[in-house]
Amino acid sequence: MRDELRDRIGCLTPDAPDLETWRAWLLLGHLSASADGRRPETWQEEVLAAREFRNRLRGSSDRVWQGPEACGEEDLAAGAEVTERARKAAAALHDMGLDARASHPAASTLDLTKVVLALALIPFVSVAAPFALLGNGFQALVGAAMAKFNGESIDKRTTFHMMPTVLGTVFIRPLVHAGTIAALLWFGVISSPLLAILVFPVLWLVTDACIIFCRNFYLNLICDLRRNLRTMRASRSTAWKPLQTELDDLTSTLDALK
Repeated sequence: MRDELRDRIGCLTPDAPDLETWRAWLLLGHLSASADGRRPETWQEEVLAAREFRNRLRGSSDRVWQGPEACGEEDLAAGAEVTERARKAAAALHDMGLDARASHPAASTLDLTKVVLALALIPFVSVAAPFALLGNGFQALVGAAMAKFNGESIDKRTTFHMMPTVLGTVFIRPLVHAGTIAALLWFGVISSPLLAILVFPVLWLVTDACIIFCRNFYLNLICDLRRNLRTMRASRSTAWKPLQTELDDLTSTLDALK
């Protein structure tokens, strides 16, 4: 049962010998999807596209190929010529501060819709940001700093990011809301203790909504715009032309592999 479970869930992991190879498969997944008229928009779609291409090279998705639980057979996906070429192209993108998403033709064109949306939402962000920061923002910033400035691998850094946020929600955020309500009582904004009790869940829900808006939506929008601008700058550099040629050659190779 253990071996069966290992083989069944092995394909759900990167199952790559190193991070550079996984980046190569992500790039090949993007190029393959673009050739089919698709563009992975989310992390999930990106990962699924990479898995699909990796499993196609292996001709199998029912065993583990890397690590201590490897099946012992040669990994055709990791050793393929197209993977080696993609590894170099992905490394070049990484050196530019980009990833496989920059391989899409539209990635180097300024997304005016997102620019207008980001500017239009600034007044709403100005109102929501104080609530988001009071709720969990400062704890999240501490977690982000802990995750960034340490020598752990990327998957372990998320733990450092998560701990202050989770612990802050349990131990710090109730105190912040209680202090806010106490201040409202002190300054006479709220006159009834019963009303103060009712304000607590309302304040919690409003803070949640502001956090979701600022972090899950607006921050993602800003990150997309920053990546868009980096891709635009990179596409105008001298190093981009040979990289674009290699990406085009990889796309042609993928068409031949179908």
